[in-house]
Amino acid sequence: MAEHESGQWNVAAKDDLVYLERANDSGELLFGDSLEPHEARQLARALTKFADKLDEGGRSSDRKESDDSDRSDDDADDSDRSDDDDAADSDRSDDDDDDSDRSDDDDDDNDSADREKSSS
Repeated sequence: MAEHESGQWNVAAKDDLVYLERANDSGELLFGDSLEPHEARQLARALTKFADKLDEGGRSSDRKESDDSDRSDDDADDSDRSDDDDAADSDRSDDDDDDSDRSDDDDDDNDSADREKSSS
């Protein structure tokens, strides 16, 4: 994990992208990236999820730091990827729901047409 530095986060939107920067107190750029809107939302969800976990668990002063330091950067990257995959999966399932609604509507239209024919 990176050293804890003071400074500021800068976020801006331009040209259909979200720009994210981290600058130190001297104004030196420490980090900068541009994200697609859906990527920015995924990042926001992941950040909120982990911040909520910290709030719920409460930080005790006697908590072992070794628990956090034992985790490798690769493990952290994997958990971030799984959060992104979960978000992408839920987006896909929403799309599938929309498609199934359309097929249900088509069936209803066919049923009412069949009823009209049989009543004639």
